[in-house]
Amino acid sequence: LVSFYSGFTKFSLESVLEEGAYQENEIERSQHVLPRPNGRIIDYECVGPEGGKPVIFLPGLLGGNTVTHQMNAELHAKNIRLIMPWRPAMSQRGLDGPPDFDSFKRHSADIEALMDLNKIERCPILGHITGSIFAFAAARYLPERVQKLVIVNGVFPTAKGAHTKALDRSERMRLMVIRNAPSVGRM
Repeated sequence: LVSFYSGFTKFSLESVLEEGAYQENEIERSQHVLPRPNGRIIDYECVGPEGGKPVIFLPGLLGGNTVTHQMNAELHAKNIRLIMPWRPAMSQRGLDGPPDFDSFKRHSADIEALMDLNKIERCPILGHITGSIFAFAAARYLPERVQKLVIVNGVFPTAKGAHTKALDRSERMRLMVIRNAPSVGRM
């Protein structure tokens, strides 16, 4: 379903309405597979100029590695190369173990291997929606490799702490409900 949605988002209805035909010029992207221990693989894509400044992009779940023509033009204009690894069990990527807190550490080790393969000493990591959780983990476990962390429409931690004071009362009420009745939450 996720792969279907990701493919569907490449189709631009606006271009059909404006030009009267489907745009044939696909965005140039390169697909890669990096073998990891225990037979797992990291399935990732790259978009943007070959020698561009690397940015690791950890996308939200349903949007996947979708890049529109306008985004692609901006990447080239600003000389940025997005490196977009799929999260565990998505696309061709293998599972990295049980869904526990150690999976964030394992995912961060995969990010580090990806950086090593691409000869990236340090670079920004961009996390989008649920991908932000993995971006926070990478910053936690790879502080010397993460140049900066950018979170777009991030997922807010539900754990108690000083960060909750930044929220208004209605948001704090939602957090309380999610903490005490997790099945009510969407995720």
